[in-house]
Amino acid sequence: MKRLAILVIVLVLLSGCKSTLEVTNRSDPQDFPPIPFSGLGGDYYGEIVIDVPEEVRNDEFDITRADLYADIFADTIYASGDFEITVDFYIGLESGAEGIENAEINQYLTTVLITEQDQHNVVEIFNAELLHKGIKQEMFFLKALIEVETTEPVYGIIHLDDIYFIAYLERETEGLFPIFYLF
Repeated sequence: MKRLAILVIVLVLLSGCKSTLEVTNRSDPQDFPPIPFSGLGGDYYGEIVIDVPEEVRNDEFDITRADLYADIFADTIYASGDFEITVDFYIGLESGAEGIENAEINQYLTTVLITEQDQHNVVEIFNAELLHKGIKQEMFFLKALIEVETTEPVYGIIHLDDIYFIAYLERETEGLFPIFYLF
């Protein structure tokens, strides 16, 4: 019995384990610059850059999951009739609206429909494939294609606020006392 206990202790000390870290920018979320719209409708575009710290993007960790959160709403709307605002939300590895349909560098995330002022829409994107690639780069881009449809003149501002991500990073630790990798 003592030999079995000694063997188990030796195996525990010499074997590796997986360490998982949760990394987020929730305490410092980012906002798109306000996107004004006016007139009888039209198409609008907005974009922000999300910088990824080197500690997160290094090859030492594998990304097991990455989630993205945002709040999308329209503010200070002046409308004499009905209106409908469609916000298509994308993630991209390159800047710009050109080639937004190119699935290698841009990924469609979701569509938000706004039909009244101050209608907050909380967006939760779970484990988007391109978000994994974006986190491994120095930066990635969040993009919004906005379409305003109305029969009467409408004026207002679109806000995409409180944008943050949560990434779960994992690495295999090897050898003696893998607990030291956590410090």
